[in-house]
Amino acid sequence: MENEINYNEIITKLESVATDGFETYVQGVFVSSILWLLFNVVIIALACLGGYITYKAISEYEEDLFSMVAAGIIPAVVITVCLYGTVISLQGIFMPEFVAINEMIGR
Repeated sequence: MENEINYNEIITKLESVATDGFETYVQGVFVSSILWLLFNVVIIALACLGGYITYKAISEYEEDLFSMVAAGIIPAVVITVCLYGTVISLQGIFMPEFVAINEMIGR
């Protein structure tokens, strides 16, 4: 019986590999959430700046109400979408285990 297999030893090694893999995945979720948060903040700042510049340029040359509303709608939509992304990124920063488990089960 030299080729006897110790299943308990194999199971403990596999559990340690799975635990280490999960911890690595959680750290990846945390880092990607930070990067997405920074990306969203930059896009929000650029949308605010772009909306302000466009509004000033339009208000100097035209007093058309449609142009002013159109200049405000596009940045408002971009800001709204990026705020949603910011909230999702904050969730990944403060609860990376929850986000990792949700990604694994496919929600």
